[in-house]
Amino acid sequence: LLARAEGAETALRAVLEHLPDAVVALDAFDQIVMVNAEASRMLGLAANLICGRAVSSVFPMMVRDQNGSRFDADEIRIRDRRFDVLLRTLPSDAVAARLIVLHDVTAERNGADLARE
Repeated sequence: LLARAEGAETALRAVLEHLPDAVVALDAFDQIVMVNAEASRMLGLAANLICGRAVSSVFPMMVRDQNGSRFDADEIRIRDRRFDVLLRTLPSDAVAARLIVLHDVTAERNGADLARE
């Protein structure tokens, strides 16, 4: 049973590593517990330098809303890139409490901005 669980975790990590979007997993205290390769690349930091840190120290623009129930950012900018932010709460038995998915929308938004000018 343990071998099967470890195999499933390895398979899941492989999928996350190959996603084109940045994925950041948070624990219940908003500490980063996992990032995929795209998140590391986007931030310019190795995963071991990101994991264990508070999400607000890595993404200072992502702060909790007044109720503390969600992050108050639909789009963030990192190094002249624009990212849509998707936040998902995970089931209570999951290793992580929340996932943040950052989708690069720079080309789409810059094109839309130019069309408006």
